[in-house]
Amino acid sequence: MGRSGSVGLAALTFTFLAIGLSACGGGATNILPEEVPASISLAPATTASMDVGATQNFTATARNRNNAAITETFSFQSSNPAVVTVAATGAVCAGTWDSLTTPQVCTPGPVGTAQVRATARGVSSPPTVVYVHQQINTIKISVVASGTNPPPGPCYSKDQAVDLQATAYSGVGSNLTDITASVGQFTWQVGSSSVVTLTTLSQNSSNQPVLNQAQTTANTPGTTPVFASVSAVNSAAFTFVTCAVQTIKLAALNDSSTSFVVPTGASNTINATVTDTLGHIITGVPLTWSSSNNAAVTASGATSTIFGSVGTARAVTVGASAVIASCTPPTCNIGFSPTQPVYPTGAMSFLVTGTASTASYSILVSSKGTGFDPVSSQPWSCATTTGCISRVISIAGTSTGTNTVNADSSLPSTPNSLLFEPGGTAAYLGVDRGQLGSRGLMVLTTSTGALAQNTNAPGKVLAVSPDGKTVIISDTADTPNQVYIFNAATSSLATLPLNITGATAAAFSPDNLKAYIVAGNLLYVYSALEPLKSVPLGSPGFVPTDVSFLPVGAFAMVAGGPPDTVTAYATCNNGIAKDTANTPQVVDTPGLPSMLRPLPDGTHVLAMDPPGVDYVDVDTAPDGCPPTTSTTFGGSVNLGQGNFVPTQFLVSPDGATAYILAQNSGIILVLDIANKTHSAIALTGNAIALQASLTPDGRFLYVGAEDAPPPAALGTVHVLDTIAGADVQQITFSETPQPFCIGAGTPALPPPSPVGYCYPDLIAVKP
Repeated sequence: MGRSGSVGLAALTFTFLAIGLSACGGGATNILPEEVPASISLAPATTASMDVGATQNFTATARNRNNAAITETFSFQSSNPAVVTVAATGAVCAGTWDSLTTPQVCTPGPVGTAQVRATARGVSSPPTVVYVHQQINTIKISVVASGTNPPPGPCYSKDQAVDLQATAYSGVGSNLTDITASVGQFTWQVGSSSVVTLTTLSQNSSNQPVLNQAQTTANTPGTTPVFASVSAVNSAAFTFVTCAVQTIKLAALNDSSTSFVVPTGASNTINATVTDTLGHIITGVPLTWSSSNNAAVTASGATSTIFGSVGTARAVTVGASAVIASCTPPTCNIGFSPTQPVYPTGAMSFLVTGTASTASYSILVSSKGTGFDPVSSQPWSCATTTGCISRVISIAGTSTGTNTVNADSSLPSTPNSLLFEPGGTAAYLGVDRGQLGSRGLMVLTTSTGALAQNTNAPGKVLAVSPDGKTVIISDTADTPNQVYIFNAATSSLATLPLNITGATAAAFSPDNLKAYIVAGNLLYVYSALEPLKSVPLGSPGFVPTDVSFLPVGAFAMVAGGPPDTVTAYATCNNGIAKDTANTPQVVDTPGLPSMLRPLPDGTHVLAMDPPGVDYVDVDTAPDGCPPTTSTTFGGSVNLGQGNFVPTQFLVSPDGATAYILAQNSGIILVLDIANKTHSAIALTGNAIALQASLTPDGRFLYVGAEDAPPPAALGTVHVLDTIAGADVQQITFSETPQPFCIGAGTPALPPPSPVGYCYPDLIAVKP
C-alpha cells in the first residue's frame, strides 16, 4: 500500500511539473531520453602490439544512427586481465595497473593476448586484440621459401609476384630469439608503389592464417625499399628490384622500315618492344617518347598491354626528325643510383614533305650592340654605354616571298644571344654582364610579345631543353664565372648557380634527362636527379669546342683538341663509349673540329674543320648500360675557301644540306651532305654575313648582314632562297633614328656616343 502510494505521488508530481512548464512556455515540452549509441568504435582497432609492461591509451567513440559522434561515458573490459588490464580512462597496461581509477604504475605481466572492448549503454565495440610480447630489438624481411614463390634473385620481372615475411627478434647480437608468433599483425610500407605493389596477406600459400606476410608484385622497372613494422619498431629496409630495362626495340606498325617519307598531317604508330635484364619481354612500361625536331614531327606515347609502349609520330610541317622511346628516370628505371637511362637500339627517321607555298614564318632580329669607332679605333658597346637602349624587331614572312617588318620592342638590356625554345613559345636573350644584379636573361613570349627579365641569370644562352622547360646560361664575363639553370615553368632558377668557369657549349639529351656542359678540359653533367658531376676530357691541355647528343640519345659527341678528336660518350654513365671489343671510341680528325652537327638519321655527325667539314660515321644498337657503339672517320669535304674562320654552322631540317657562315665574308658556303659536294650563295651588294637562321621547312635562310661599313653603317636582313640558291630579297628597317639601338627620350634619340649603328647580328626564326 505504501509502495503504491509512493509511485502514484511521483507520477502526480511529474504531471504537475509538466503542466506548469507548459503554462509558462506557452506550449508543450517533450522530455526525450538520452540517445542509445548505434555503434561504438575503439582505437586502435582490430589489433595492437605491446611490449610487456608497456602502456597505451585506447580511445572509444560513440555514434548515433546518423553516424554523428555523440558524447558517452564508457567502460572498458579485458578478456585476459592477467595479460592486459584497462583503466576506467582507457589506459591499457600490458600487465597489471596499480589502480583502475587513477592508474600510475604498470607491473609487467606474462606474454599473451587479450581482447579489449569499450561499452556504453549496453552497446560494445568490436574487440581489439592486444598482443603482449617481449621487447622487439630487430625485424628482418625475407622472401618466403615455398613452392609457389620464386627464389630470391637480383631482381623480379614486371608482373612477377613474390611473398615476403617479417620476423621479429628479441635479444642482441648472436643471441636473438624469434618472437614473431607473439607480436601480432605487421604493417607493411613500400617506398615507391610505382616499382612494386604490396598487399598484406591474411593467409599464406598453404591457406594458414598469417600476420607477418605480404605479397609484392613487380611493377615499373626500378628499385625501392620495403619496410615492415610492429609495436612501433621498423624493420631494416628490404631492397626490392623490379628488373631494369635492358633493351628497347622500335618497329612501325605493319612496316619493317626504320626510315619514312611522309606528307604533312600523316600519323605513324610505333611499337616499342622492351626486354629486361633477365631477358624477359615486358609490357606496360612508361617510356619517354622524344623527337629530335618537334617543329617537324611530334612524338607521344602510352603504356600498352601488348607492347612495352605504343607511340605516335605526327608530321606537323616540312622537315626531318628522329623519334625515339627511352626508359628515362625518374619514371622508368626508378631509384637506381647512378641513374640508368636506356635508349632504343635505333631511331625511327622521318622526312616530312609538303607544299611550301602554305608556310608562314616569324623572325626576330636584334643586335649585340658592339662595334669599332673609326675615329678613335676603339671598340664600343651599347651594353656598357649609359643611355643606350637596344631593340628587337619582328618580321612576318611567307614562303611566297612576302616579308613584313612589324613593330619594334625596347629591351631592358643589350642581348648577346638570341635563341627560341624548340616549341617556339618563347625566345631567350642573354646578356654579357649582370651589372650587380641589374641585368639578366630576357624572356620574350611570342604569343603576346610580353618581355620579362630575370636579373639572377646573366650570361649567354647556350642551350634550351627539347621540352622547352630548362635553359642553360653561361656567364663568362662576371667574376666568378657561373652557369645558371633557368626553369621556364616557374620563371626562376632551378638550382643554385653552378660554379663552372668558362662554359662555352652545352647540349641536352633528347629525353631532357641530362645536359652536358663543356668548360676548360672538363665535361660537366647536369641532371635534376643527381648532383653536378665533372668528367676530365683527355689530357690537361685538351680544350673542348662543342658537345652534342646523337638523336638516339644513348651517346653524346665531344669535339676538341689537342689531340684533334671527336669522342663518343655514353649517356647512361658519362664515360667514353666503347665498341664490342672494349675499344674507346675516339675519332682522330685532320684539324681542330668544332660545331658538331648530328644528322637526323642518327648515323652521321658533321664536324666543322676548316678548310672543310669532317664526317663521323656512327654504328650503334644501344643495349643496356653502358651501351656499345662504333665510330669511324668518314672523310672530309674541302669547301674551297682555305682556312676560313667559321662563325655559324646550320643543317637543314631534312638533314640534306649544311650552310656555313665565315668571318668577314659575304659568301654562304653550302654543302650537299649526301653527295659530299659544295657550292656557295653570295649576298648581294658585297654585304658581310653576321648571323643566319633557317625556316622550319628549310625553304629560306634569313641572314642578318652588314651592308655598308661606318660611317654609312647600314644593316639589312637578306632572304636567301635555298632552292634557287640566290639572295632574293633584302629587308630594310625604317625605325628611327636607328633600328636596333637608340638613345633615351621621346621621340627616340640617336644612340649616345661612341655607339654607332647597331648591326642585325642576332636573328632567329621561330620553329
